[in-house]
This record gives sequence, structure tokens and C-alpha cells, in this order.
Amino acid sequence: MFKRLLSTLFIVIIVSHAAHAQNWLSQVNISPSTAGNSSILRLNFDSANSNISSAQASRAMSNFFSGIDALGTYRITLSRQRIGEASGSTALFAGTLIGTIATAGLGVIFLPHARYNYRLTARIDILDVDGQLVASSTKNNVYAANIYNSSRMRDSEIKKINDGFTALIRQAREELARERTNINPRLIAATRSFELQLDNLALNIPSHTRLAILPLSGPDPTENARMLSEITQYFLSSNRYFVLSRQNIDQVMNEILFQGTPFVDQNSSVQVGRFLGARVIIIGHLENVSNGRQLVVQAIDVETTQTLGMVTIRY
Repeated sequence: MFKRLLSTLFIVIIVSHAAHAQNWLSQVNISPSTAGNSSILRLNFDSANSNISSAQASRAMSNFFSGIDALGTYRITLSRQRIGEASGSTALFAGTLIGTIATAGLGVIFLPHARYNYRLTARIDILDVDGQLVASSTKNNVYAANIYNSSRMRDSEIKKINDGFTALIRQAREELARERTNINPRLIAATRSFELQLDNLALNIPSHTRLAILPLSGPDPTENARMLSEITQYFLSSNRYFVLSRQNIDQVMNEILFQGTPFVDQNSSVQVGRFLGARVIIIGHLENVSNGRQLVVQAIDVETTQTLGMVTIRY
């Protein structure tokens, strides 16, 4: 009987540890910041290289970015790592073993069977429009938690995690804010170079044009998405065009692809533009070159299918 209970307890420990390690990120809820403006320029959230949602990032960085809309991105990564037994873990296990025996095995359901220390780490990166790292801040702290026979974390531990990450992100924000006099010039320099190229393209597009900015092609989906966001932000911030929403564009493209129509060339792109009711479409292709990357962006008149302008950006 004793051996059976002991074996059951060990199995429970192994299973619950695995479950405990897997579900923590889904339960993170970062509290909105009430900190004042730091005068860091406004950037786009890089969801592809972050492990939290856009909604979480918005709460984490509320009131942080201000000033002109510089092109660039920021990303946030959170991690939680078990680093060893916490003080009192051995005594806790012994108490659980006694309780499990005394309750004919029922104790394994509601008694904690281990206590561990966990390290929380929060990192915020700021990158310029060329994807170069401009600034980074990493903060960490440690908390202790009891482990139970359940894949669901106890509310007390969830609160420790949420409070811990909220504090770490606040510390990282404060560190980056202190570096704003170094961060802003680098962001501005990269932005001006990028915008000058797109200015040349925009000269050929009439004001108040209904504009559809289509997904970029290229070997790196993450970089394609990042540069698409930068191009979209440029046209939105110009306030000269009616830029169609990403949601409408994606919906039309999914419908066309679902019908088996290939989306591989300029003609396909023009077809998407017509479905959207756009007057001009922006298309582009990214490729790796010997000294970095090359982005070719074109503006196409949907009605005539003529190329209104084209720029090549190396970075």
C-alpha cells in the first residue's frame, strides 16, 4: 500500500511538473502602465519575434512612445525558468507524503508536493527601420512557488508572475527612457533614409488615392512582414492617401487563393486591387544580397496596369 502511494506521488510530480512548465505564458496578464511619457518615438510592435500578443504589448508599453512617428519596431520576449528547489521544499514534500498516507491517497489531489524557485526574465528590444538593434533592456527576478497536482496554476502563482513581469517591464522601460537621447537620433537617421526612398515613389501617386499595400514576397516571411508594416506606416502617417485595412486585403487574398487562383505575379496583384476597389496597389519583393538585403517596391495603377513608380532600397 505504501509503495503504491509513493509510486503514485512520484508519477503525479512528473506529470504536474510538465504541465506546470507548459501553460504559464497563456495566463500572463501584464498590468497597463501608468508611467508618464518618455519621449521615445512611436514604433511598430514586432509580433513575429515576440512571444506575447499585440494586446499584451499595448498594455505593457502604454504611455511609453510619443513624439513623431519614426519608423522602426520594438519587440518583447518573456521567459520563465525553473532554477532549483526553494527553501522548505524538502519539508513540504515530507508533509505531503505523510498527508497522502493519512488520507489514503487523497492528499495527492490537494496538497503541494514541491516548492521551486523560478526566474522571470523580460526583454525589450528597439530596432530601427533597417532592422538594426538600437537599444535593448533585460530585467529579471526570482519567485518561489508550490507545485500541485494540477495543470492549472494556482491564482497565487499567477499573481506572482503577472506582478513580476509588470515590474520587470516597468524597469526595462525606465532604462530605455534614460537612453532616449541616444535612441532617438539613431531611429531618426534610419527613418529619414528610408522615407526619402519612399518619398520618390509617392511623388507618382496622386493625393487621396485609394491605396492597397499588398504583402511582400521574399525568402524570409518574418522580414517580409516587418517591412510591410514599415511601408504601411509610412503611407498612413503621410495622411495623403486612403490606405485600405490589412484585414480587408487579407480577406480578399484568402478568397482568391481559396478559389485556386495563383498569386504569383503583377497580374494577380492587380486582380486583388480590383476586388478591393483600389486605384493603386503597392507591391514589393525582398531578397538577400551580398552586403545585406534589397527591397524593390512598385506602385501599380490598377486600371491601366502601368507602373507609376519603382524604388530599390538596400539595407
